[in-house]
Order: sequence, then structure tokens, then C-alpha cells
Amino acid sequence: MPQGTGARLVPLSSRDRAAIQWQPSPREPLLASTVTRASIERDFFRALNRIVEPLVRLGVGSPRIVPGGLIVLETKGRKSGRLPRTPLAATRFGGYVLVATARGKRSQWVLNLAAEPRCRYWVGGKVREARAFVTVSYTHLTLPTITSGC
Repeated sequence: MPQGTGARLVPLSSRDRAAIQWQPSPREPLLASTVTRASIERDFFRALNRIVEPLVRLGVGSPRIVPGGLIVLETKGRKSGRLPRTPLAATRFGGYVLVATARGKRSQWVLNLAAEPRCRYWVGGKVREARAFVTVSYTHLTLPTITSGC
């Protein structure tokens, strides 16, 4: 096994020869909390975002003729101060762009917008400045009034 490798593959019992079990290396014991559903979900979305985000910023999949499509949202990290970008499904509704998540508080962009509502988003290959209104109500949404001429 090469130096620095932390795991090895070991065949299962003879009853199930096709299956393979992951076992930690004796040098690096596996902690039960190392791989969790949340970490798998987080890593999946990070990998997906690295592929999708540059394309959406160029305008691929942006809401144009139909009200729905993809945008890239840039928020300010509430702890790090970094400017992470997240591709999201969005819908145009009047003068608003609505985005939502089924992941709730596990979506860091929601927590970042709650802490700092000023943000930027890319739609149609162009960047726009915006102010977010975060709501956690799943039954009723009240949008602020848009004044004409803004």
C-alpha cells in the first residue's frame, strides 16, 4: 500500500464475494462521525456546484422567456467573510427573483443571506446587485413593496 493511504479494500465473506467492505487502515482508525449523511450531501453539492456554477454565470439555463431557470447567487460568508457562489433554481415573479431550498438550515447560503441580505446574482450572463428577503414560513410569503423607478 502506498505511503499516506488511509484505507484498504477487503473482500467480504465467501457468501457474498461480489461485495466489498471498506476498512480503515491500522495507522488511521475510522471515527464513527467521519462519514455522515450530512458530509456526503455537502460534498456532493460542492462537487456539483464546481461544475454548474461557471456555466450558469455565462448564462446557461437562465430564466428568460419562461419564468424559471438557474442563477448563481453570491453571498458574504457570515463567519469567513468569503464570497461563495451557489447555483440555484430560480423563478421570476414580478420584479422579484425567488429562490428556495428543501435543505432548510443546512443551506449555508440561506444563513448567509439572513446575516447579510446584500448579495449579487448572475442571470443571463450578467451580474446584478440585490437585497434578499429571507423567510422561513412555508405557508405564507409576504413580499416587500417594489417602488417604481428603482
